[in-house]
Amino acid sequence: MLYRLPCVAILGATLLSALAMRANAQSAEPGSLAASVGGMLRGRVSNLATGEYLEGATVSVVGTSQVAYTSKEGTYVLSHLPLGPLSVRATYPGLDVGTADVDLARAPASVHDFRLTSGVYVLPELTIAGTREGNAAAIARQEREISVVNVVAADAFGSIANGNIGAFMQRLPGVAVTTSTVEIQNISLRGMSPDFTVLNMDGTPIASASEARAQVVGGIPADFIESVEIVKTPSADMSADSLGGTVNLKTRSAFDRAGRHISLSAAAAYNTTYGRKLDPTYGEYLFPSFKLQYSDTLSVLGGKQNLGVTFVANNEVYGLVRATVFAVFQPNWNYISPSRPLRVNYTSHQFHRQERAGANMRVDYKLSEGSRVSFTAGFTRLVENMERLQPTFMNNAVPNLTRSSEDVWVFDRARYGAVHDLVYRPTDTWRWSLQGAHDWTGSRVKVSWDLTYSTSERYDIRRGATVQTLDDIAFIWDRTNRDFPTLVQTGGRDYRTNTFNNAQLTPAAEHRRTTNEIPGARLTLERPFELLRIPTLLKTGFQIRHDRRMDHRERTNQGRAIGSNFSTYVDRNFTFDWVGSRYPHSNVIDTARFFRDAGYRYIPEGIGGRPGLKFSFHPDLVTLNADQTVVNGLRDSYWTRETIPAAFVQGVFRLTDTLRTTAGLRYERTDVAVKTPSDIASAATPEIRYGSYREFDSGYKNWFPNLQFRYEPWKRLLFRAAYSTTIGRPAIADLTTSFVQNDTNATVTFANPGLKPQRSQNYDLSAEYYFEPVGVVSVSVFRKSIKNYVTTTAFTISGKEFGLDLEEFAGWQGITKMNSGTARVDGVEFNYTQQFTFLPGVFKGFGVFFNWTALSTRGNYGALGNVKLPFKNALVDFNPQTGNAGLSYAYGRWDVRLDWNFADTYLDRLDLNDPSGSVFFGRRTQIDAFLKYKLSRKLQLFMDAVNLGPSHRTNYTGRATEDRRAQTHGWSTVVTAGVKASL
Repeated sequence: MLYRLPCVAILGATLLSALAMRANAQSAEPGSLAASVGGMLRGRVSNLATGEYLEGATVSVVGTSQVAYTSKEGTYVLSHLPLGPLSVRATYPGLDVGTADVDLARAPASVHDFRLTSGVYVLPELTIAGTREGNAAAIARQEREISVVNVVAADAFGSIANGNIGAFMQRLPGVAVTTSTVEIQNISLRGMSPDFTVLNMDGTPIASASEARAQVVGGIPADFIESVEIVKTPSADMSADSLGGTVNLKTRSAFDRAGRHISLSAAAAYNTTYGRKLDPTYGEYLFPSFKLQYSDTLSVLGGKQNLGVTFVANNEVYGLVRATVFAVFQPNWNYISPSRPLRVNYTSHQFHRQERAGANMRVDYKLSEGSRVSFTAGFTRLVENMERLQPTFMNNAVPNLTRSSEDVWVFDRARYGAVHDLVYRPTDTWRWSLQGAHDWTGSRVKVSWDLTYSTSERYDIRRGATVQTLDDIAFIWDRTNRDFPTLVQTGGRDYRTNTFNNAQLTPAAEHRRTTNEIPGARLTLERPFELLRIPTLLKTGFQIRHDRRMDHRERTNQGRAIGSNFSTYVDRNFTFDWVGSRYPHSNVIDTARFFRDAGYRYIPEGIGGRPGLKFSFHPDLVTLNADQTVVNGLRDSYWTRETIPAAFVQGVFRLTDTLRTTAGLRYERTDVAVKTPSDIASAATPEIRYGSYREFDSGYKNWFPNLQFRYEPWKRLLFRAAYSTTIGRPAIADLTTSFVQNDTNATVTFANPGLKPQRSQNYDLSAEYYFEPVGVVSVSVFRKSIKNYVTTTAFTISGKEFGLDLEEFAGWQGITKMNSGTARVDGVEFNYTQQFTFLPGVFKGFGVFFNWTALSTRGNYGALGNVKLPFKNALVDFNPQTGNAGLSYAYGRWDVRLDWNFADTYLDRLDLNDPSGSVFFGRRTQIDAFLKYKLSRKLQLFMDAVNLGPSHRTNYTGRATEDRRAQTHGWSTVVTAGVKASL
């Protein structure tokens, strides 16, 4: 299919070409200015002590307005200089100013390299300066930007905890994280939902095999990342589906520093909370990790240092635990006191053995001084082995309200049970990228392009067994200590020693495959001009990407094991007490052995005669509802494809020496194709009823204007202002819900592939002051006005609604999602970072940082907006407050860091029909410590302690108040120690 690019891109390219031809023609005239000032100075700026090339260094000609900023490889070019003697200076945060005298009359095309240093480097061969260098890099790059941007080197915060780059990014200004069970899963910017944050690598999307748009960070190769760039006010040349902002991960290049560099590291992780009890089945309690990093620059095909090779490989294993104490509440609109629980889950343990392995390579080749091609290839495998054990008191136990109070619940009749789940979840992610950048000095036109392909595939294989006793028991649940309530049994067989010889057992199995595939291409042209004597950089380009997703799920109906005596399946391995010995040991079922005896088998092609039935059990041990199992396998699958061509034109104007602005216009078109199971109620078999699929096509197009200013009235004092428009695409689940036809009630429930994106107008103001030599303090305020919120609605079908052909159901009731509702988010952000290199002696190694983001949100939900909610900040997944603080010390042989992270309570799930069924995540604090000690120039010891405390987090049902506390989560402390050698 061909896509017609909008006129804005064609006109932009035409304008740029016309201006380029005119400029070239003028340069050929003998009397032109270009002919009289043709001197050029180029070179590199590096750190003498570390050997790193410096990106963002300022190189200027004294007495003129000529300024250049160094590239990622530390290169700079100053052109159209007067032919004669010049004084040139290079500056970079935290380093002494470098100066040089050059005479372009003798050599019109000269080369000069600056190697900057500083008195801060004592014992330079032993100095560890990762924190200081990272902060300096951030300040150098973000100070020159027009957009509101935070940039930081990956090495700035020490080690990347547990190999998850999300643990590093959560310390950055305005960044919050969500957790799956034990580790960071998604990131979000400025308190917005993770679905509204774009995560790129080298400017292009990364495939993520998940059921949501939010990209999972666990599979990203952390050691391959050189720096992180957080853009909070996107410009027209960036993807518009970034309502919260954009995070761009830049990969390492051999050209970032001179020479060959090889490093090896080996470490072992130990869970200090559970120690040897972490894995009683296999006895593993020390978890190893290994990493290799290699980079070198080579001379090939007659060139000089024109080939750069970077290779990173890793294999890391971690043992993590989440312990939870929780109860399930009975929804009640009026919040009746005391709160009535439906079920008390005594406690839950999730043991995770996580293995992250991969290999990534980048090859850079310089075709010429201004032309380079890069090829990147990488593979990462994340394997999660989870074992969940959960003793529970169920059978819809209802407390005796006459004997109960708000904090003490009395149950006269309940049944004890236990859940034992085993999950194996491997995720494979591949990424290929071919990129080029060409800057021809004569024409001054810069062309950049890339071809990318990323794919991710995840399997979820689950075996679970739930056993419930048939004996009634009585107990008291005392919530006086809300973190860890106590349970006292008052009647019936002792649950702690119950061997399930009078019980029923329910097995459950699931086999799920999720894929995401993103191919894309991009072409950008840019050229500087003098328009009306205003230095101008014009930029235009276009790109296209496909985003294909598939989710295929097979799961059994809740079958039933035959018999009532399951004492032979009691798991004798798990004999320790729960939640740090706060609760006594109780028995669980050996799920692996039961499934082995039951002959569990997944059959991809289906059982003979029943192609939809893909699970088998021995019929003498398990009965299975075959029809419902087929329904479960067919009803929950979907396929989606989004094709997104885009084009833009943008100009950067230097109005005065202190005022710069950028203005741009972007166009994006989104073509959506969705394939979901249909439901034919009159069909004779489940295979026929759910075996057919409906395909829907829809689309939308948007224009995105953008305007930003950067004003520097005094040196080191900056003001920025920005207006931008962005969107948040509809949730995948809202596009792909099964088409369910109910002939009896004349209703049709279906997804709405015609949903439009949520659109936001964004306003930003910021003030920043940069300290010498390394430091910044900034305050930002922002507003996001959002429309087209997605809500559930019911309507009478007339024929064609939401772009769908529903004429055969005219007069029926349709139930779907639609765009309805508005929201507004007001926020303030504070950031302070400083390295105290101005202090005398050993004190110059100290540094601090602090950042805080606070939101005020309001909104309505369209037709349901009249519902009066009993809580504030009723926007789902919007975190009202996040913050970080840290103290670092880097001097001589030592590098020590202590970090504190905070996230406030936020609404996780909203139930508009009954707000008392809504769910809140409580506030969380976490403290991490990192230590490095350099034995010699090539040998270094390190130790990381993650989640000192350990920390807890709560969940609430209905309201974020202690009387509605439903869960208390506790995460364990993990200490990793190892050695790193540089060869």
